[in-house]
Amino acid sequence: MKREQLEYTVLISIGCIAVLYVCFVFLLKPQWKKFKKNTVRQSELTMKLEKAQGKIRRLPALKKSVKAFQDEVSKEEKKLLDNEFKIFVKMVKKATEKSGLKLNKIQPRNEIAIQRSKFYTEKWVVLESKAPYHVLGKWLYELEKQSSYIRIVNLSVKAQKNDMGIHNAKVTVGFLTKSDSE
Repeated sequence: MKREQLEYTVLISIGCIAVLYVCFVFLLKPQWKKFKKNTVRQSELTMKLEKAQGKIRRLPALKKSVKAFQDEVSKEEKKLLDNEFKIFVKMVKKATEKSGLKLNKIQPRNEIAIQRSKFYTEKWVVLESKAPYHVLGKWLYELEKQSSYIRIVNLSVKAQKNDMGIHNAKVTVGFLTKSDSE
């Protein structure tokens, strides 16, 4: 090979290498980065899709659970007292009949209406009696047994020297009702 041919071959080789390098740097390398980025994005989207499909598969069971919870809430709401004092008085009288307690006074505390949520309000009633401890305890038991939405807010028993086991008692009872703001 002649010197000119050799120089020509070397120049062509260098030119080809330069063109290949430029193609690699400006064409192939950016496309390779995009490919890697898209591969990662595709795997993330695949994972999200699998999670979404899992949630979709669980949807019928969740709907059944929601229905069961709604039924349970409805059932419990039926146990709530309507927003009427006379219904509570009936419950108190039923408990007094079972326990033998004699009530002196039943008085609603109309100034107290504690909003427990958007749908429920707690009302208070003050009850006064003279009774032995065991009768008072039995009455409280009978009252609370009637509804899980009744609570004893305050209990005050005053014993005196000559009361012969019959004590003055004052009980503040709170009961949950459906709010008027429904």
